[in-house]
Amino acid sequence: MAWNDWLLFGVVVFLFCGRAIASAVPPHWWYASPSKRRAMRLAVQAAAQLHQATIDGSGCWVVRKDPEKCFVFLQQKGLVQPPVYFVFVVWLASSRVDDLGGWQFHWGLFWPDQPIEAYERCRAAGRPWPVGLCEWVQWSGPLKSENGEIL
Repeated sequence: MAWNDWLLFGVVVFLFCGRAIASAVPPHWWYASPSKRRAMRLAVQAAAQLHQATIDGSGCWVVRKDPEKCFVFLQQKGLVQPPVYFVFVVWLASSRVDDLGGWQFHWGLFWPDQPIEAYERCRAAGRPWPVGLCEWVQWSGPLKSENGEIL
């Protein structure tokens, strides 16, 4: 076979089997950065412990990384559309993992800034992350500082 036949064969295999091959690769192997690999590995372990969920490795990302923390999005394996993403904040120095819960991004759009900005607003206001529907309803109003200014 000529090289262009092999190239065509590779493209066909990639188009039809790319997602299956990508989901078989552990998500932390996709990153060259040791801190991102470690953050992804810790988030996958936390998802297995907290949510007993199977993770689709091809739908996992480290969305934002700064010197202190990484925001990790893990796609849950399943037939639900749009897919559910478990969001975790992994603190690099202490290996602490904060669970931000499951998120669905509707209309085919992926907005990772929603949970990230909500987490940063909670931290800026000195509030713990709301867990459960009752806490979300209380928290969903505008955040106010001690002198009454809206944050």
